[in-house]
Amino acid sequence: MAATEQRLPTIDSVPSLSAEERAHILDLLFEPCAQLHTLSVPLLREKAFASYPELISAVGMQLTELSESASTSDTQWLHDILGAHPRLGAKKVE
Repeated sequence: MAATEQRLPTIDSVPSLSAEERAHILDLLFEPCAQLHTLSVPLLREKAFASYPELISAVGMQLTELSESASTSDTQWLHDILGAHPRLGAKKVE
C-alpha cells in the first residue's frame, strides 16, 4: 500500500490558515505534539516567513528558549515536545 503524499501549502499562505491547518504543518515538519502546537501555532499566524527553513529555524529558537529557561515547567514542556519525536536519541547505525 502506497503512502499518501502530503504537501505543504505555500509559505506565504501560512499566516492566513486556520489553527488546525497550521498545526498540521507542524505535524508534517516535526512530529504530532499538542505541546508543540500550543507553543508554535500562534507564531505561524503572527509572523510571515520567507521559506520553510526559516519557519523551522524560528520554531527551533522557541525550543532553545525553553531549554535555556530556569523554569521547571518550561523544562517539562520541552521534554514533552522532544519525547514526541520517536527517533531523537536513537543510536547511529553504521
